[in-house]
Amino acid sequence: MSMNGISTAQDYLSLQEVDLRLPSGQTFRVRAPGLKFRFSAPAPENLEGKTEAEKAATLADFFYRILCEVCVEPRVSMEPKEGELHPDRIRLADAQFIVRWAGGQIGDDGADLDAFREGKTGRTAAAGAGGGEIRPVAERTLDAETVPAAV
Repeated sequence: MSMNGISTAQDYLSLQEVDLRLPSGQTFRVRAPGLKFRFSAPAPENLEGKTEAEKAATLADFFYRILCEVCVEPRVSMEPKEGELHPDRIRLADAQFIVRWAGGQIGDDGADLDAFREGKTGRTAAAGAGGGEIRPVAERTLDAETVPAAV
């Protein structure tokens, strides 16, 4: 922050990258998806009527785009060069964790924000206030419904 109390560009640049500890114990340096990505990356279209294989391929492509956008180190790329990873090389639990972080379901400290949203932090939360169905964490799966479309 500058001497006059107004934020500087450096204030924002230093906040953009986070070292995120993954379920495997590995740490990735990640950055939040930029606005252009959030608004231009198409979310999976309606999956009704698709075979299970088509659904899986559509969701994998969606997750791959997110991983390539947010992973800074190690760098993730669909066409990896030396020192980069293809999304297939990331453990499934780690990939899901990164995607959930990018969608705002995991905090920068790795905390699952669903506990906060479910009112388990001591604050009174209005469960379902947004109109959506809230399911216990054990019943959730990472699919097009649980990953925000704006990611």
